[in-house]
Order: sequence, then C-alpha cells, then structure tokens
Amino acid sequence: MDREQRQLGDLWSNSKELELAVMERLEQGTLRVPPYPSVALALRKLVTQENYGLDEVLTIVSNDPALVADVLRCANSAFFGRGSISSLRQAVGRIGAQQIMRLALVSGLSGIVRAAGPLAPLRRQAWEMSLSSAAICQRLAIQRKLPDESAFIAGLLHNFGWLIAIGTIEEMLLRDPEAPPRSEAFWATVIENCHTRLGLALAARWNLPALLLDTIALHHQLDEPSEFAPFIELVAISDRTNDLLLDHPLVSAEQLSVIPELTDRERDALARMLPTIPELISAFASDQPNGPSESKLLAPQSGMLDGFHPASLAVTKLGARKSGPFKLVGIGPNGWVMQGPEPLLEKQLVEMEIAAKPMPIRLWAKVDLCVSGERSGWEFECKPFALSQTSLQQWNELVRTHE
Repeated sequence: MDREQRQLGDLWSNSKELELAVMERLEQGTLRVPPYPSVALALRKLVTQENYGLDEVLTIVSNDPALVADVLRCANSAFFGRGSISSLRQAVGRIGAQQIMRLALVSGLSGIVRAAGPLAPLRRQAWEMSLSSAAICQRLAIQRKLPDESAFIAGLLHNFGWLIAIGTIEEMLLRDPEAPPRSEAFWATVIENCHTRLGLALAARWNLPALLLDTIALHHQLDEPSEFAPFIELVAISDRTNDLLLDHPLVSAEQLSVIPELTDRERDALARMLPTIPELISAFASDQPNGPSESKLLAPQSGMLDGFHPASLAVTKLGARKSGPFKLVGIGPNGWVMQGPEPLLEKQLVEMEIAAKPMPIRLWAKVDLCVSGERSGWEFECKPFALSQTSLQQWNELVRTHE
C-alpha cells in the first residue's frame, strides 16, 4: 500500500505529504506523461531531411484539423505580422516549415490544457506562461544569433513539469471527491517543488536532447556549469519577463532594465514584441473545457469593489465565441470589476472591448477571479495584459475619467 492510499485524507492539509505522494508515482513508474504529438514528430522527421517540399508539409498538417485551425489563427495574428490568410498553403508559406513544426508541438500539447479538471485555472496559466516563454526565448535567440528553434522549444518545455504535476494531483483529487479546496499558494508550493523532476521524466520519456535536459534541470540554478548556459539564461529571462507581464499592464524597455542580463537593444526588441504574445496564446486556447468538474482551487479573498472607482460601462468578450455584454462596475489603475450573466474561465487570457467614449477600447486581459454573484449572475476581476503603448494610453485615460 503506497503513501497515497495510506494517507489520502492527510494529503490535502500537508503539502510535503502531497509532494511525496506525487514523487512516489514517478518512482513506481505510474506517472502519466503525455506522448510526443505524432504530427509534430512527423514534421520533425521531414524538416531534418535535406530536400522536402511545401506539398509534403501541407500533407502532414492537413491530416490534423485542429492543427490546421491553429496554424490559420497564428498566421493571421500580430505575432506573425497579421494579414488576411485564408488557406493553409498561404499560412505555411508565411510562417515557414520550421515554425510550423514548433506550432505542431504546441497544438498537440494544448489538448492537455483544454481538458476539464479540478485545478484547470492553474493549468491554463502555466500553459499560457509556457507559450509566452517560448516566444520570448525565440526573439532573444534571434537577437543573440542562437538557434531559435531550440530556444523556442526550451522556453515551451522548461516548466512543463508544472502541467504534469497538476495532472497528477488532479488524478488524486478525483479519487477523493471529499477533498477540500485549497489555496493557489498551497497547490503552487507542491507543484514548484516537483516540477523539475517531473519535467526531466518527460524529457527521458521523449528522449529529448541534452540541451533541453539542461534547461529543464538548471533553469533555477544558473550558477551550475553547462555547455548550454546561453539557453538556460534565455529561459530564466523569460520567467522574469513573465512575472513582469503578470504584474504590469504594459512592460516597457525601462521596466525590463530590472533584468541585468538584457542589453538595451534586447530590451527594446522585447518591449516591441510582448504586445503580440496574447494573440499567439489565444490561437491555441479554447473557451470551453471538455466537460464540467468541481474546482479544488479556493477562491482568494477579495473585496471586489475595494480600491476601485465606480463606473458603468458595457464590456464585450471578443473572439470565436463572442459573449456579453458584461457590465463594468468598478475601475482602477490595475484592472476592473464587472458583472455578467455567464461565467468566464479563470486565469484565461481574453480579448475584450470596453464601450468607452468617444471610442471603444479593445485590449487583452486576464480573468483573475470569477465568482457567483450574491444575488444572481457572476462577478469578475480582470487585469489588462501585455498592452501596446496605444492601448495603455487609452486605458489610463479611461481610468482618469473615473477618478
């Protein structure tokens, strides 16, 4: 009888016990690790050949309808220069076979994120930050003349152990329906302590190259020697940049100066690129998880309107599944409070339009909190995310008009 069976009830009050139970699954070989996406593997084999053509890439991609949709959304996003791309051939021509291979890996893994689960909000945020890291690492690699494919995948996978840890804990929770909700800090402590070892288990299962093994193992230990130190530094920079993105509506070159490893030129390049990240993330997102599940994430204490100025503005959620209008009822420098008739997914990045005057404001935001209203409907706390300079100016003006 293993630790989990012996002490199932104790796991939900003792983070160390839960951590040990997760690691026992690894040691016993019962840890569930996703397979390497088959379409991404087929594309990887193709692009390593000396001679391959566009038609061969199209044949492989077209066999995966989900990937086709993801590629088309990416091709029309700001991250890839935006444009009116309506065919897969045009999209592949714009993005390029090497980048298509990377997107196939992202698309193949995104199904893990779209699944329902009692810790789904944490899984969504971990995945969105992995995509952000991949984009940041790729851009910096280009600046530093490092292989950008390796940098992109290192950024994407260096924290993938978070997703494996979350999935493992969710399996345990499903075996114990009476387990109480716990705070985000409780779950994050366990996941943070496990994620490196679980990421290495993924690397071993996938037979990943030494570069990725080192970026997974050492991205929190920058003083450890490694021949792949330049890539380890990239993922460490991406993590610190993500922290800034989560804390500030816009991350400027000046704000990036807190990361001493960046040059002035790199800070400028990153600051220009960061507002395009939301569309990349959104290309692989879903508005609807696959079926309901009871959340085990304890809602944080929130005064909702505390610190916000009263307002009354209509808000529409944009995207493939447009919804609203919601009603913005309070606003402050770092976000807004709104009410609406239907829930939104917590921790998800969404594009919204605020019916401000004289012109509506479109921006990307994180849904930090979604709770059932005291009387009816739902209440939300939203925070602007990765704004452009223009969007920030519009946002600041809107805030000033309600002070």
